[in-house]
Amino acid sequence: MQHYYRTKAALIAAVDDYVLAVISDAVESGPLPGPPKDALAEMGRRLTAVMATQPDVFDYLGRALVEGDSIGSEIFDGLVAISAEQGRQLGERQRIRPDLDPLWAALNPLMLRLGAVILRSHIERHLPEPFFTPTQLKRWDAAVTALLRDGQLRPE
Repeated sequence: MQHYYRTKAALIAAVDDYVLAVISDAVESGPLPGPPKDALAEMGRRLTAVMATQPDVFDYLGRALVEGDSIGSEIFDGLVAISAEQGRQLGERQRIRPDLDPLWAALNPLMLRLGAVILRSHIERHLPEPFFTPTQLKRWDAAVTALLRDGQLRPE
């Protein structure tokens, strides 16, 4: 470790960069699909795919968000920007309800997604198996997607 990372700060910076890259690749893997594809389902699919394969990245993210580390702020701010852009794309397609506050329309999906990551240990006490299993991720994603679709989007 000391050969590659001279200091603890350098090791932390490398881990932070890795976490940023994994999350960015997951949520920014191209523009949202247009109709007839379901853009909301695609957003959830991108996130749950990486959660299933790299749960330790999300454990690290959850701790960083709660502890208020600069990496937590950087990731959160980046996710807000991505969420706002996705909302803008949906708005261009006339999919967003007109009575929504644009800032909260971007923040609410993040609270639903990141809140589950942060509260995972408590949530798992109520699940029949760990949160990051494919079955539970699919259930959770379907529930969040339905809530967002019915709460923020216009019917197709």
